[in-house]
This record gives sequence, structure tokens and C-alpha cells, in this order.
Amino acid sequence: MVQRTLRMLTLMMVCTSILQLSPVQALSCGEPPKVSNAILNSIHLGKKSFNLEDVVVYQCGLGYHLVDRSSDISITCKEDSAGSTAAWTPVQFACTMKMCNPPQSILNGDYQPNDNFPYGSTVTYSCDKGYSLVQSTAKATLTCMDDGRWNKNAPDCELVQCPEPPQTPNGSFERRTRYDFSTSIRYSCDKSFTLIGRKNLVCTFTGEWDGNAPECKVVSCPFVDIEHGNLYSRFKPTYGYREKVKYECHENYMFEKESFMECQADGTWSTLPVCIENMCSSIQPITYGDHHPHHLNKVPNGTTVTFSCNSGYNMIGNAHLTCLEGQWDKKTPYCEAQFSAVPIAVGIVASIVLGLAAAIGVFVFLKKRRKQGKNEPAVVVPLHPQEKDTSPFIEEGKVVEKV
Repeated sequence: MVQRTLRMLTLMMVCTSILQLSPVQALSCGEPPKVSNAILNSIHLGKKSFNLEDVVVYQCGLGYHLVDRSSDISITCKEDSAGSTAAWTPVQFACTMKMCNPPQSILNGDYQPNDNFPYGSTVTYSCDKGYSLVQSTAKATLTCMDDGRWNKNAPDCELVQCPEPPQTPNGSFERRTRYDFSTSIRYSCDKSFTLIGRKNLVCTFTGEWDGNAPECKVVSCPFVDIEHGNLYSRFKPTYGYREKVKYECHENYMFEKESFMECQADGTWSTLPVCIENMCSSIQPITYGDHHPHHLNKVPNGTTVTFSCNSGYNMIGNAHLTCLEGQWDKKTPYCEAQFSAVPIAVGIVASIVLGLAAAIGVFVFLKKRRKQGKNEPAVVVPLHPQEKDTSPFIEEGKVVEKV
């Protein structure tokens, strides 16, 4: 009895030792699954194993939010129905990118791009021509933030302004409190001064004037006499800026180019008119003829040139050309060969004789052919060549029946 009891105690001790040396493996879950555009709560980061009933919580990444705000953003480590393994419950949520509403529209300006505005996107404002960003709101780029709002307010556009127009000595312009885009100002000079340059300046869309200020100067050009010509305009000892003076040439003279000159800003005249003698271009020789007088180069005004043709040639056109104010009054004539009446008559007679000879020859030929035709027997061609011809034929002027 005692031995039996000792044996049972020993067996119990061995079983206890075995159980202590080989403990039962507990069920657990590995790392939670990765979810697109979402991250684990910071308290779960770095853990590799989770016990049954452990719960992990997700959150959407920066710039993203839940598609369905009522969705459960946690999963739990659960034992399967057989009790042999553990796994995470299914993910029941999704994250999508945050979007900003369209930015504010502005007067006299616009922004680009103007379609979608996801988190992190930017829009840039620009002003219409003649407008610029107000200095206090000059930052023209806006960014869509992670909270779905723009990082700042839209800028403003105002009319471009030009600085005070440039001054000009001995002159002035219309002054204003401000000079906006497209504003035009007009300059004028003091008495006895002449404006040299543009009278008007315009404020451009870049905020600059479109030119330099004009000058106000005392400009005078002295009277100038020309050779072979007289003053046609009213005489004055001096003439002002841009005044024009017209001349006329003496008889038998003409202007080489312009008949007037203009007083320039530096007190000198533009190209001086020049009177040249009225002359015509030289006459070109004509074929089968000649002209008198001969001139090598130019022909003086009023000169008359006479043309003549060689023997056996007739002149076509006027034989006399006169040089009038540098132009010939008529076209140059030309010479054409004469035609005699005798050769023409001979040709006509010869043609008639040849025609008569040809007619006689044809008549004789036809008559001879007709005579030969009477002496030859007539040839009868049967309508049906295969049938025997039983018609009579003529033999030496008699009708003979065929047998």
C-alpha cells in the first residue's frame, strides 16, 4: 500500500515536471495589415506581435480623410472558430485625398489652373493687361492645405500707374493727381519756343511712359537762294521749325527732285531743291534711216529732230520730234521697205497663166479617158457569184445569148 502510494506520488511529480518544461503556446496576431493612405496610431508602431483581443487604431495620412466618417477605423486580433489560429478582423474603412473648394475669383484678374484642387496643389493669380497686384497682397500663389482650406486669401488687382511724367525745360504738360494705365498727357512749349519731338506720351501697361519728353527750343533756318530758280513761297529772313519753303525753276529748267525744303530741328534745311536744264534723252538711231541734228547725250529743251529714210523705204510715223520740258512730244518713227506695182502685176499675170494651163491639162486628160471608155467592153458583175450567169453579153455591139 505504501509502495503504491509512493509510486503514484512519483508519477505526479514527473507529470508536473513535464508540464513545467513544455508550456502550452498562446495564440497571437502578427503586424496589422497596411492600409492605403492610412497609418497606425503611434502607440502601435514598432510592435511585431499582438495578443488575442488586442485592438489597433488607424488614422488617415496627412492630406487624406475618411471616405465615410462613420466607418470603424480599428481592427481586433481574434481567435478563429476552430480555436487553432488568430487573425485580424477585416478593415472596414478607406481614406481619400482632401480637396479644397475653388479659390476666390478676383476683379480684373484670374487664376490657373482652374479644374481640380487636391491637397498640396497650388493656383497662381495674374492680373489683366493694365492691372497689377496690390502691394499689400502681392503674393499671387495659394496652396491647398491638409485641412482642405487655402493657406491665404486671394490677392487684389488695381490699375497700373505710371510715375510723374518727365519734365522739359521751357515747356509744360497737363498735371494730374495720378497717371493710370492708358492715360495720355500733352506737352506744350513756352512762347517763342518750338516743340521738338512727340507732343503726347501714354502710360503703358508696364507702368512706364512710352517715350521721352520732347524738347522746347528756339529753332530758325535762314533764307537760302537757289541757282536757276526763284522763291515761290512768302519771303522771310528766317523760318521756324518744320516750316516749308517752295521754289520755282527758271524757263527751260526743271527740278531734279523736290521743289521745296523743310526747316529741321537743328536749324538746317532738308535737301536743297536743285534746278537742272530741261533736256530730253538722246535719240536712238532708226533702222534704214537717219536723224538730224545728232546729239551724243542729252537734247536741249525746244530742239526739233528731223528723221529721214533711205532710198526704197517709206517713213511710218511723224518725221519731226520736239523736246518739250524734258519729254519728246511724239513717238520715234520707223522706216519700211517700198513695194513696186510692176512686180505685183507680173505676179498676178503669171498666176492667171498657170491657172489656165492647169485647167486645159485637166480638160484634155478627162476627154482622153472618156474616149478610151467607149472602146472597152462592159463588165457585168453578178449579184450571186456562185450562180451561173445566163444573162446576154455584148460582143462587138451585138447581143449574144449564152448557151
